[in-house]
Amino acid sequence: MHFEELASGYCFLEGPRVIGEDIWFTDILLGGVYRRSPDGRIDCFMPGRTHSGGICANHDGRVICGGQGGIIWLDPASGETGTILDAIPGATFIGANDFIPDDNGGLYFGTFASGGEYEKGENVPTAIWHIDADG
Repeated sequence: MHFEELASGYCFLEGPRVIGEDIWFTDILLGGVYRRSPDGRIDCFMPGRTHSGGICANHDGRVICGGQGGIIWLDPASGETGTILDAIPGATFIGANDFIPDDNGGLYFGTFASGGEYEKGENVPTAIWHIDADG
């Protein structure tokens, strides 16, 4: 077997995904969404965004990211971001973790509890949700 270290020096890596020729990942504690190019260059997007566990590619070239506060899109070409989902009516929604697109432009995703309630031993329910392409 051959092992090659591709990125190091981070605190808590999460959500590695290969999108095209790039490897995307997050650091959920220190923050940031990262792209490692084939030449080894690593770019950081949204350095202050913590607890981003899920990443996937959208059909339009944008990267979809979970995390505290919801699901956002990131345009790697411009660095622009926007919100896809920041609340679920009638449900406690602190943020989204891992997710996967469906075959119709929608997204399956899991929610997470905030660290404070979990550390206090309180049960904060989480769930798996689906959002369709129309939102």
